Amino acid sequence: MAENYNLTIERQVTESMTLSLAYVGSVGHHLEGNYELNPAGNASGNAAAAAAGCTPASLGVSCGLNTFQYDPTIYAALDYQDTSFNSNYNSFQLGVTQRFKAGLMFQASYTWSRSFDENSAADNQNGIVPPGINPFNFRSMYAPSNNDAPQRFVFSYDYTLPFYHFAQKLRPLTDGWKLVGIVTFQEGNPVAIADSYSPSLTCSPGDLGGVVDVPCWDRPNRTGNPIAIGNPRTYTLNGVGDYWFNPLAFARAPLGTFGNSGRNPLYGPGINNFDTSLIKDIHITESKYIELRGETFNTFNHQQWGPPVNTSGVDIAPIADFNNTSNFGRITSVRGNFVAQLGAKIYF
Repeated sequence: MAENYNLTIERQVTESMTLSLAYVGSVGHHLEGNYELNPAGNASGNAAAAAAGCTPASLGVSCGLNTFQYDPTIYAALDYQDTSFNSNYNSFQLGVTQRFKAGLMFQASYTWSRSFDENSAADNQNGIVPPGINPFNFRSMYAPSNNDAPQRFVFSYDYTLPFYHFAQKLRPLTDGWKLVGIVTFQEGNPVAIADSYSPSLTCSPGDLGGVVDVPCWDRPNRTGNPIAIGNPRTYTLNGVGDYWFNPLAFARAPLGTFGNSGRNPLYGPGINNFDTSLIKDIHITESKYIELRGETFNTFNHQQWGPPVNTSGVDIAPIADFNNTSNFGRITSVRGNFVAQLGAKIYF
C-alpha cells in the first residue's frame, strides 16, 4: 500500500520565469521482504553454539545440528516471503523554470530529501549478498534506503548563441549555434556494512546442506571511533591509500553475538558532473537541415569515485564487507570518465 501526498506553491517571477516550492512525501506499508525462516540461535545471537566451539563454517554441518536449532538435514533453509515492511520519503523541492526568451531557456531543480525503509529489495540485497534481513529483528533493518540521496541539484539549459550579431554578412556561418548542457550535483547513496564471516552463528555463509536463497544478516560492531569520511586521493592508513572511510570505526562482533552497526550507516561519494553539447544547424530549406553536434560527458574530467565496496552486490546496493580486510573502507573503482563524441543528423 502506497500513500502519496504533496503541496506545491508556484509563483510567476517574470513574464517568462516561474518559481515553485513543494513538499513531496510518501509512505509504503506491507512491502515485500524475503528472509530466513529457519535460523539458528535467537535474537541475541547463538551463545550456545559459540560455547561449544562452533564456527560459522561448521554450524549445521558438523556442529550440533539439533542442539542449535538449525537442522538442514530435515528442513534445509526456508526462504520466507512476507509483507511486513515499511518505507517513508519526505522532501523539499525547489524549482526555477525559464521559458524561451532572448535565446535562453533553462530549468533548475534542487531537492532535499530523506528516504528510509526496512529493506530496499526483496531480501535487502536481492541475492545471496549480505547483509540480508535479520529475521529476529526487523526494526534493526530500519535505515536510509539504498537509493537515498539527501541533496540533489540539476541545472539544464539551452542557449542560442548570438554570433549573428557580430557578422551580419556571414549568416550561414553564424546562425544556428546552440549551447546545451546538464549540470548535476548530488550527494552519495548509502553504503551497507556487512560481515560475511557471520560471527553471530545464527546463519552460516556456507550452503548448510540445503539451498540458501537469502543472504546472511551479520553486521560488525561500532567501535566508537569516528567513521571519518575523507578524500581517497590523500586518505591513507598504514601506508595504504584510497580510503573513503575509517575501517577502525568497525570491529567484528564476538562469536555468538550480533554486531550493533546500522544497516546503512554511511554514504558513498556523490556526483559532480557537467555534460555539454555544441550544436550547429545548417538549413537547406525551412524544414530540411543538417545538425552537427560536438558533445562531451563529464566535460571537466572531474573524478567520479565509485562506491567503497568490496562484494559482488554493487549492482544492487553498495556493500562494504568487513570480512574483506584488505579493501574494507577503500574505493577501488571510478565511474563517469570523460567522453567526447561528434555526430551529424539530417532532418527532412
